[in-house]
Amino acid sequence: MINQEIKNFCENWIEKTKAYSNDNLQDVFDKFFTLFVVYNRLYVEATFRMSNKGQINIQNRNSFPDPQAAKNYVIQYLNSNAIDDAFNADENCLHAIERLKDIIRNHEFNIKLNMVTGNPERDKDLELLSKMEANHTDRKIKAIADFIYSIRCNVFHAQKGYVQNQINVLNPVNTILIKLIELLFDKLKNE
Repeated sequence: MINQEIKNFCENWIEKTKAYSNDNLQDVFDKFFTLFVVYNRLYVEATFRMSNKGQINIQNRNSFPDPQAAKNYVIQYLNSNAIDDAFNADENCLHAIERLKDIIRNHEFNIKLNMVTGNPERDKDLELLSKMEANHTDRKIKAIADFIYSIRCNVFHAQKGYVQNQINVLNPVNTILIKLIELLFDKLKNE
């Protein structure tokens, strides 16, 4: 069961996304920011629940393990097979995932950037693509989550250009984020 404060918070932020267009650069960025705020709130809650059940150990840390929570714990909490099934049952998600692969394959965007210099790391992009194309479900789903988190880092740390073609990467990411939020919200509410 999810507490009312978290439920209200998430529902209000999700409602905001309905006003955003998928064709306007500002709206697409705003939608991503808004969705990531919800995703963040939900994966934090899932991480704390897993920790309280002894499924993961986040004790004796100086800070919250945000990258691990966003890319790994959330997958563990939801189960990679359940996520994969949800993606496969949603044509928009399937198209979005294929679009993300094409973005790396065709070198349309640099996804992995050096954390200090901001320089592209093509070898890491290709490694990410390889994982996204893997037959192993857990590896594939974690790579999709990694792609999303990389975009988050690029946007939040201002290494993502604010130009019209960013719509091409943010729209498919937003589609997948919406599905992950739905899955997290449902599980947290019903657990």
